[in-house]
Amino acid sequence: MRPFYLFRRDNGVIYVQFQNEAMHMRTSAKSTHETNMARAMTVACDWMQNGIPVKERRQNVTASIAINTIASLASEYKFTADDMSRLSDLLKKYDFDVAYRARA
Repeated sequence: MRPFYLFRRDNGVIYVQFQNEAMHMRTSAKSTHETNMARAMTVACDWMQNGIPVKERRQNVTASIAINTIASLASEYKFTADDMSRLSDLLKKYDFDVAYRARA
């Protein structure tokens, strides 16, 4: 399986989607801001190696996919109370203020 897919939108700009193997799906499309396929491939490879630009910094592709996976699972209520408790404890360990409350 390829680590990412490139495709061109109607406006001619090429977008990239990274493969999320844990969820068996692709991430949201992100613009490479390129219209040339070779340059878009270079951008996607750079992002794989150095991270995706996110608000004046770069986020590791693996970390980005992991966060999207957690968010997707949480939004679909696929976590057990034990899973949420473990996640909450982990976030608290790194000084994130988390208020976890089980659904009734």
